[in-house]
Amino acid sequence: MKASGKSTSIHSGVDHLRDLKYCRQWLVWMYLSVKNGESKKRAVSPTTLRVKGFSWNDPDNWISYDEAIQIKKRGIVAGIGFVPTEDDPYAFLDFDHVIDLDTGELLKPWVFDLIQELGSYTEKSPSDAGIRTIIKAKMKTPKGNHSLDGNVFEVYDKNQWLSITEKVYLDAPVQDGQDLIDRLISHSTSRSKKTTHLPEVDLSGDLEDTRKKVKRLLTKNDISPHPIQEPGRKITLLSLGGTIWKTGQMSEEEFWTFINEYNSTLLYNKEGELEGLPQNELEEVYESNTKMPLQLSDQEVQEVIDKIQAFLLSIKPMMKRPTTTTWDVVTALALLGRKYGRMVQGNLRVAGSHRTLMKLSRKSSHETIGNAITRLKRMGVKTGKDVGERSGHFIIDIERITDPTSWGLPSDYASYAYPIQSQSNEDNSIDNEEESIENSLSPPSITLIRLGII
Repeated sequence: MKASGKSTSIHSGVDHLRDLKYCRQWLVWMYLSVKNGESKKRAVSPTTLRVKGFSWNDPDNWISYDEAIQIKKRGIVAGIGFVPTEDDPYAFLDFDHVIDLDTGELLKPWVFDLIQELGSYTEKSPSDAGIRTIIKAKMKTPKGNHSLDGNVFEVYDKNQWLSITEKVYLDAPVQDGQDLIDRLISHSTSRSKKTTHLPEVDLSGDLEDTRKKVKRLLTKNDISPHPIQEPGRKITLLSLGGTIWKTGQMSEEEFWTFINEYNSTLLYNKEGELEGLPQNELEEVYESNTKMPLQLSDQEVQEVIDKIQAFLLSIKPMMKRPTTTTWDVVTALALLGRKYGRMVQGNLRVAGSHRTLMKLSRKSSHETIGNAITRLKRMGVKTGKDVGERSGHFIIDIERITDPTSWGLPSDYASYAYPIQSQSNEDNSIDNEEESIENSLSPPSITLIRLGII
C-alpha cells in the first residue's frame, strides 16, 4: 500500500495548520547524542540552542510559529515542534515505523484504515518512517500507548512536544476525533519499554532449530526476531509476512512453511505462553499476503544486473583494499536492484538507503559506506538528491561501472571471465547464500504446524 499523500513545502497549498500556527506553543529541536552515542530529538533553547537550562514544558520558553520557522531557515536546527496543552483542542496520534523507507509503502493496513476513517490532517515524521495525525479531541487517560481493536499506537494531548514537518500524507483539515479517543484503551506498555522482549521458552531440538532458522531470515530482512505477544500477533504476522513475500524469495509453499514456523515458535498469548494463531487466522494471513504483487524489477533490469554481476565476479580476484569495499557496495546495489531497480535513459536506477547498503554489503561503519559512495561517484554512480541514511536512490552508468579502467585495471582486462547464470523471475532469488526455508509443509488446505506438533 503506497503512501497516498506527497510532501509539500512549508507554505504551499491550503494551510490546514493555520489555527495551530496562531498558538504561541512552538519550539525548535536538534538531533543530539544521548546515552551510548545514540542520537535523539531534543528540544533546545531558541536563543542558546542548548538543552542545558532549558525546559520545554515551561510556557515562558515557547515561541511563535514564525519565530520557529525563522530559526529553522537559518539551518542551525533540525526542525520545529508544537506543545499541545489543556487549553487547546488538539491531540496527536503517533504511528512509529509504519512506512518502508525503500519503497514508500505503508506496512500496516490498519493505520491506513484508521487515517481514512478520521479524514484529518496527517503528515510524515522527520525520518519519513512514521506518520502523525492531528485531531481535535481531549483525552481522559494518561498520555502514551493506547490500543484500538488490538492495535497499539501513541496518543498525546498534553505534557509532550511533537515535531511538525508539514510533509503532508493526508491533505485535509484537522477534524474532530473525540469519538475515536473515547474508544481507546490505555495500554500499559510505555514507550520506554518498547525494547523489552519476552523471554523465549525452551523448545525441543527440532523446534529450537526451526526458531533459529526463522530468526535468521527475519534478521536478514531487517525485521525484529523477538517474540510477539497478544494483542497484535496477527497484524504483526501480516506485516512481516508481506515484507518477506514481496521480496520474491519464496514460492507459495515455502511461504506457507515460513508463516507456520513463525507461528509455532515466536507467537505468545496474553499470559506470555507460547501459542500460535488458530488455523483459520493463519490461512487469512497467507491468503492476504500472497495476493500482493512481488516487488521484482522487469526483465531488462534483470539482464543488466546479470551483466554487472558477471563483471564483478570476473574482477574480484584483482581487488585490493579499499577497492574491495567499493566492490562489496556495488554488489549490494546489484542485489538491491533485483527488487527496486528500473531503467532510466539507459542507466540503472536503484532505490535504496545507506542503511540497506550497510546490511547487504556487511559493513558496520557509516563512514566506510560514505567513502565507498564517494569513490563510486567517480565511477559513474550518481546519488539521488534524497539519498541519505534512511532513504534515497542511486543512478548507475552501466558502461562505466563495467569498464575495467574505472576499477584501475587495464582496458584490455578479460571481462566476464566467469559469467554467472541469468536469474529469471521464476527463480525469484535475491541472495543465493541464504538457506531457503525447507518445503516441508503443504499449502493451507492440507496441513498446519501446531505447537510442538510437526
